[in-house]
Amino acid sequence: MSSIYKWFIIAGVLLFLYPLFGQAETISTGYKPKKSSYSEDLSDRHLEPGSDTLKTLKPIALIETDGTPLRKMPEKEALPKSQISILRSENAELNEEVKNLSRQLKSSKYSFDVLNKSFENLKDISAKYSELETKYNETTSMLSKQNKKVDKLEEDITSLLRQQNIRWFFSGVAVFLLGFIIGYNARREKRRSFL
Repeated sequence: MSSIYKWFIIAGVLLFLYPLFGQAETISTGYKPKKSSYSEDLSDRHLEPGSDTLKTLKPIALIETDGTPLRKMPEKEALPKSQISILRSENAELNEEVKNLSRQLKSSKYSFDVLNKSFENLKDISAKYSELETKYNETTSMLSKQNKKVDKLEEDITSLLRQQNIRWFFSGVAVFLLGFIIGYNARREKRRSFL
């Protein structure tokens, strides 16, 4: 068989099976939709999604099964103008509150970033501070040891100076006495030689 015959056969089978799918749908649900008619003539209007024409259409006949309606189409309920104005004012208040909260959030994020940076700096400084504190404690202990040594050496020096001053004083006294004795003896000999 040629390929054209195959396509004709496939198309015929599909055309035969297509109405069966519609009947199967009617059999499974148990009802066949009735034709609805609308209250207005739509021949001169455009039916586009979101157009006013589709919003104003009201169905006249509803789908029925066994004489009971499946669902009722809700009529368009209009809110009173007072409720609309109240809702608009609440909406404006809520929008203002959202704006305030978003500003507060931005300022809180900025404060958080600043605090986080200062915390990181503080951690660095605290690590350096602990190092400096240990060095400070070591140097103060060394300084106290050095101060004790200096005090001891100053005491030694003052005692040595005192001893040296005393020695010089006694040396001066001894020289003076020796000179006095030598001078006294030397005069006596001169006097004896003159006599």
